[in-house]
Amino acid sequence: MYSPLFNEKEKAVIRWGELVSKNEARYHKKTFETLSKYFDATEIVELTTVAAVPGLVEPVNGSV
Repeated sequence: MYSPLFNEKEKAVIRWGELVSKNEARYHKKTFETLSKYFDATEIVELTTVAAVPGLVEPVNGSV
């Protein structure tokens, strides 16, 4: 991401959210390492959960 509107920490969160929502985060160790510079393990779990929940809930909502 090459936007001047976000700092490096914000860019790391956005990138992580994109990867989690596409179920590709496990393949991007560099992104995880960058995220780890700014957040501890508990915070990364929280960020991952926030990014993953919409993808988990949508199939259920779509079938109702």
